[in-house]
Amino acid sequence: MDRAENRSYRTNIINAACEVDYNTVETTGKYGQDCVEQEVFAEIEGIAEPIIQNMLNSRSPQFPQGRDWELMANFLALMYTRGPTLRRLIKRLHQFGSEVIVDHIHSDENTYKATFEEISKDTGIDVNMDYKEALRARQEMEIQVEIPTTHYVHETLLLGAFFVPVFAEMTPNLEIVNFACDAKYTISDCPIVPMSKSLNPSPGWKWYRNSDADLYFPLSSRACLVLNYDKHRKVMNVDRRRVAFVNHLMACNSQRSIISNQQDFVWRRENGTTSASHEELLEFLEDIPRGPAETSMDKESLRMNILDALKDSEKGT
Repeated sequence: MDRAENRSYRTNIINAACEVDYNTVETTGKYGQDCVEQEVFAEIEGIAEPIIQNMLNSRSPQFPQGRDWELMANFLALMYTRGPTLRRLIKRLHQFGSEVIVDHIHSDENTYKATFEEISKDTGIDVNMDYKEALRARQEMEIQVEIPTTHYVHETLLLGAFFVPVFAEMTPNLEIVNFACDAKYTISDCPIVPMSKSLNPSPGWKWYRNSDADLYFPLSSRACLVLNYDKHRKVMNVDRRRVAFVNHLMACNSQRSIISNQQDFVWRRENGTTSASHEELLEFLEDIPRGPAETSMDKESLRMNILDALKDSEKGT
C-alpha cells in the first residue's frame, strides 16, 4: 500500500518498498558509492537472518541469548534508524534550525550588519541590501532545506551505534498468531513501533529505557517480536484482535509504505472493531499524519539551544 499515491498494488517482494540509491554515499573512488549498503548494512542483515530464523523455528523464549542477542541488537538498531521516518525528522530539524538562524540574523540591525560584514570578510561578496530591505525580503522568503544522501547515511550510522546498547538491554518476547487464526501481520517503512503500556502515558513520553514501553517489530506474517523491560521472556499465542492492533500501529506510523503478503488484512478501527478492507484503511489514513507523531521534538528547547550557541559564537566563546 502506497500512502503517498493512496493506492494498493501487487509487486515482487524484491521491489517492495524499494528506492534506488537510497544509501549511496560520496566516495573518493577507492570504495564504491554502495559501500555502506553492501559492506555494513548487508553484513548486519546477513548475520541477523539465521538468528531470526532460529527464533521463529524454536519459538523459545530463551533464544537468542549472549552473543546472538548482541548481534540481533545491531540489526534492530539498523531497522529502527535506516528508514524514511528518521530522514523526515532530520530534515525537519535542519529546516527548523535554518529558520531560527535566519530569524536571529534579522532580529535587529546590529546583528544583521555584523553577520553580513563577517560574510563579506570570509567570501569577498559585498552585501548591499540595507536592514529594512532585508526584513521585507525575509517576510517573503521561504526556506527550503535539501540534504545529501551521504549525510542521512552518516546520521543513520551514528544513531544506530547509539541505539545498539539500548536494544541489547531490552527483553525479547514473541507473539505468535494462533494456529487456528487466519490473521497475518503487516510491516511498514517504520518497522519498529513503540507504544506505551499504560492508557495515560506521562507528558513527553519516550520509549527508551522506559519500563512503560513495548516495541513491536513483526518478523514474519505469523510472528511479532515485542521488546520491553520485563524480567522474563515470553512466547504468547495471539488472536485476530491482537494482530489487528499491531497492524493498526504499523499503518498509522508508516511514512509511505505498508507491506502485506495479501491485499486485505485485519486492522483495528479507532472504535476497537476490526476491519479487513485495505480500501477502508487507505481512506482512514488520509486523516492520519504520515510517520510517528513528533511529540518528542521540543521546538522551544531546540530554539533556545540554537540561540545560545549563536550568542556564544558571536562572543567568540
